[in-house]
Amino acid sequence: MENEDKMAEELWIIDTGGICFFHRWINKETILESIEKKIQIKDQLFSGLLSGILTFTSKVTSDKIEKIQMSEGKFLFFTSKNLIFIVRAKIKSSDNKLKKKIKLLEDLFLKKFEKKLDNFNGEVSSFKIFEEDLDEIFNKMTKVEKWGKGISNL
Repeated sequence: MENEDKMAEELWIIDTGGICFFHRWINKETILESIEKKIQIKDQLFSGLLSGILTFTSKVTSDKIEKIQMSEGKFLFFTSKNLIFIVRAKIKSSDNKLKKKIKLLEDLFLKKFEKKLDNFNGEVSSFKIFEEDLDEIFNKMTKVEKWGKGISNL
C-alpha cells in the first residue's frame, strides 16, 4: 500500500476573494511529472478560478462544494473563516486522513499568521515560510512507519 503522505500532491491556501496566500507541491514525484507535462498554471489565476467556482456554487445552491473528483485525482475543499484550503490528491487517498492533516495546517496557519491576515496589504511572499510547517505535517513518518522501513532493510 502506498504511503498516505504521498497521496496529497498540492496544497493551496486562498482567501474567499481568490487571492492565493500559499501554494506548495507536497509530493516531489508529482513535481517531476508536471514538469514533464509542462503544466504551468499561475497560482493567482488558478486560485481565482477555484474561488469563483465555490462562490458561484454557493450563490446558485445552498450546498457547498467539498470535492471535485476526476478519474485519477481529486480536489478537496476545506473552508475556514475567510480562508479556503484546497488539496489536490490521488483518487485513492483517504478524505478523512487528509481532512485531519488540513485541520492541523489550518490551526497552525491561523495561529502563525493571524496578525498578517488581519492587516493584509496584498503581499503574499511572507507566507512562504509556511513551507516548513507543511513539510513537517505531510512528510513526517510515524514511528511505526520508520520501524517498518528499518525491518524491511534487514
